[in-house]
Amino acid sequence: MSSFLYTMFVHNNPQLSRAELAPHREIIFHNVKRHGTKTLLKDMTEILHRELEGYRVYSMSTRYDSLSLWAKYAGDHAGYCLEFANDGPVFETVRDVMYEDSLRMDVNNPDHRNGFWFFCKRPEWSNEEEVRLVLPRKSGPKVKLDPHWLRRLILGKNISKEHEESIRSWARERAPSLAVVKARYNAVDQTIVLGP
Repeated sequence: MSSFLYTMFVHNNPQLSRAELAPHREIIFHNVKRHGTKTLLKDMTEILHRELEGYRVYSMSTRYDSLSLWAKYAGDHAGYCLEFANDGPVFETVRDVMYEDSLRMDVNNPDHRNGFWFFCKRPEWSNEEEVRLVLPRKSGPKVKLDPHWLRRLILGKNISKEHEESIRSWARERAPSLAVVKARYNAVDQTIVLGP
């Protein structure tokens, strides 16, 4: 921790000579020892979160048939799922999420100071089988998706009639045409099956 903070101080103050840096090094090493790494890690985490506020993360799953995802993210099966072809320039940067108990990161290793934490979650989320698209700050409020990338819409089993009719109407007007199917619950197998 001390080495990292000192290295960052040197990097941010290139105009200082060795002699001018020496007292700052002593202060940094003294304060890390005095306050402890837990306190400093908490402060660094808050700084990191502020730094990352401008990024946008689009989370997706590799599965359309996860009961827990329909229950949690689709209003208890009242929403819908967009199924994309894994194709096109936007999807070239999509990465699998890694599910690990702890994030192994050496702050003194520049290769570790990248955005890989965008793709890490705790193991209890692993049933989501998530992939993420991360867009950098200032990339604009919208992402242009080619209509060919959207393959079909899957309606939740509890979607309202009104929403279902609207979505099916929009899909019929779209060029190229868009398949719309409805998810149903198979009580025998306890799975999601798709139908008209």
